[in-house]
This record gives sequence, structure tokens and C-alpha cells, in this order.
Amino acid sequence: MQPYFRDMLIKSYTYKGPVLEWYMRVKVRLERSYELFDRIVPRDAAVVDLGCGYGP
Repeated sequence: MQPYFRDMLIKSYTYKGPVLEWYMRVKVRLERSYELFDRIVPRDAAVVDLGCGYGP
């Protein structure tokens, strides 16, 4: 993930509070900026998030 998009992702959680913003910073770092998903998911794929509702 490009640094620009990583920063956009983290900043998009700023309005949800400092705890969630911190969580996203840690999660993005632990997931190595989602590089694995970037490699294996096709560019034209439809992705559905069935997670907890925060969307990371």
C-alpha cells in the first residue's frame, strides 16, 4: 500500500475517536499495510466486509 493511501486509511478513522485511530495505526502496521491482500485479490474483485462494523 502506498504511504499516501495508508495515511488516508488511518485518517479516515480520526473522527471515530482516538482509541479507534490508535487501533487502526497498530492494525495497519501489524498487517504490513495489507500488502498480502493487495497481491492476491484481483483489482476488479468485489469485496464484502462481514466484520465488526468498523471496516478495517
